[in-house]
Amino acid sequence: MRNLFFLPLAALAGTLLTSFLPLAPQARASQFGQIEVDQSKFVLVASPIGNGSRHQLLIIEQVKNTRPCWSVIPETPTRIDPLLLSFNFSGICDRKIDSNGYSLRIAGVDLGLNYRLSIVRRNGQMLLVGQAFRSGPELVIAKANGESSGFAKLELQPGWRLGRRTFSGTPLGHIYLVTDQVPPGMALQGAQPRPSAAVTPPSVSSPVNPSPSSLQQPVTPRPLPSASQTPALTPPRLTPLRPLRPANPPQP
Repeated sequence: MRNLFFLPLAALAGTLLTSFLPLAPQARASQFGQIEVDQSKFVLVASPIGNGSRHQLLIIEQVKNTRPCWSVIPETPTRIDPLLLSFNFSGICDRKIDSNGYSLRIAGVDLGLNYRLSIVRRNGQMLLVGQAFRSGPELVIAKANGESSGFAKLELQPGWRLGRRTFSGTPLGHIYLVTDQVPPGMALQGAQPRPSAAVTPPSVSSPVNPSPSSLQQPVTPRPLPSASQTPALTPPRLTPLRPLRPANPPQP
């Protein structure tokens, strides 16, 4: 079985130079941004280590369409043939093999310093999970539809996708595994979750605030009634007050 790590030295050095980016301190990580990528240009692979009893995450990117970088073999689980191992893939394919090339980003927050990505075997499946270094929930990010000792395709779970890291607007080689929603049990400082598409706001019969168009419509004043139409006001009748007399006049 071909091993991922026996690559031409020139291709290996070129790929490491384009994908290597040390994990920055948290203060600098907040400066990283993210852009969307064409998901069809990437494949997530459970790559075997040694005899295939353990696996690690491999992300392959089709940079140019000169030659295909992988092929899919429809078996159970779905197998991946990493074609890039059979030619000098520099400039045609790219691949990420460790945390220098990929990390987690949740609701706009980089978690490369908080979570590691591992492939574990559970209940007859291989799972790509995010495991916290200190404390935090375990995240199931992708699954293979079975177990294998070779290269197996991993399918991202609903809500997850790939993105590319940017710094000051410049795209970098680092790839994110991204979700916009904060998972249950996780507290993220500075998180910017997007509203879930499944949540529908309640409908109201009339808007609370007037629309801008209605604010621009001129208000026509109502005409005042004429003098003939105004009823005459009759002053009230006043009764003169009688002077007060003492009940028992004083004796001389």
